[in-house]
Amino acid sequence: MARKRMFSLLVVDTDEFLDMPSSTQSLYYHLGMRADDDGFVSSPKRIVKLVNCSDDDLKLLIAKGFIIPFDSGIIAIKHWKLNNDLKKDRYTPTIYLNEKSTLRVNKNRVYSIVGNNLETKWIQNGNKLDTQYSKDKNSIDKYSIDKYSKEYIEQKQEENQEQIQEQKQVKKEKVKKEKKPKETHNSIIENYTINEDLREALKGFVEMRKEIKKPITTKGLKIALGKLDKWALDDLTKIDIVNQSIERSWSGLFPLNKNNNQYNKKPNREELPF
Repeated sequence: MARKRMFSLLVVDTDEFLDMPSSTQSLYYHLGMRADDDGFVSSPKRIVKLVNCSDDDLKLLIAKGFIIPFDSGIIAIKHWKLNNDLKKDRYTPTIYLNEKSTLRVNKNRVYSIVGNNLETKWIQNGNKLDTQYSKDKNSIDKYSIDKYSKEYIEQKQEENQEQIQEQKQVKKEKVKKEKKPKETHNSIIENYTINEDLREALKGFVEMRKEIKKPITTKGLKIALGKLDKWALDDLTKIDIVNQSIERSWSGLFPLNKNNNQYNKKPNREELPF
């Protein structure tokens, strides 16, 4: 048996094929890769499980006319001759002669059932798939090919859309967490300045707030740093402002007073910036 298989765009590039769910299309390719040189597959149910597809995918391929089932459980790829053209020296005839005898190749190089135009449907019965034939091509019941295909495709498309949306949401939340790690006092201070002396002073201010039982929140620290930028343009002045509050155990940061009138006294509650 040949190891290479081909698939014709005349089959797989049609709307009828592309409208099927991706899992059904995938199953068609897997069945084609495992078929013998006449397009027969002996264990389609095993392949369905092997490639993580479902029985519904197999039913849809039958309903849409891409594969032909037999009572024996064997299937044939309907467009096999259209997909593949093997040289005689590489061709190995199928061993499923009984099934092959019921088929003929028409002028379009497509398999069809000899002697009639039967519609074939598989209905799952336990672990076995039975073949049923309907002689009336216009009969419509709950197993109608057109109805089944339409409802199945719509259901699969809706499920696929839900899965896509869930995957997008999970990915978005993951990216959000990665981009925005939890802020800490140290991370805020390190992002605020590269001056090591100023960093140490600010960390000392945070520690002092803990010691006086008035721990500062990350939001409060950001507010204090914003005010610090208003009161000083250089790092040395900022360090003096921070050290001033540390030395006097002030819970807030306050601008330096040039006359030093307020430098030696603790500000009133009304003067606290936060």
